[in-house]
Amino acid sequence: MLIRYFAQVILFCGRQDEEGNSYAAFFNITNWEETFRVSLKQLGMEDKCQVYDMWSGEDLGEAEENIEITLKSHDAKLYRLKY
Repeated sequence: MLIRYFAQVILFCGRQDEEGNSYAAFFNITNWEETFRVSLKQLGMEDKCQVYDMWSGEDLGEAEENIEITLKSHDAKLYRLKY
């Protein structure tokens, strides 16, 4: 488990499960909408992965090197990441 606190976002990343999935939760702790860019290496991952939004059910495609996410004030997202 990896928890990182940046000035405006809290990031939680769980370890791989038996199917090779990792999970990342992003929390915007500001009072405004913000776009965050997090490198896959900061998540303890390789340079590419498939990204799936667990709450909306949307397949977000492949991320290379970074995940960029826009969150409204005090919003959160949960992603499944697969190599």
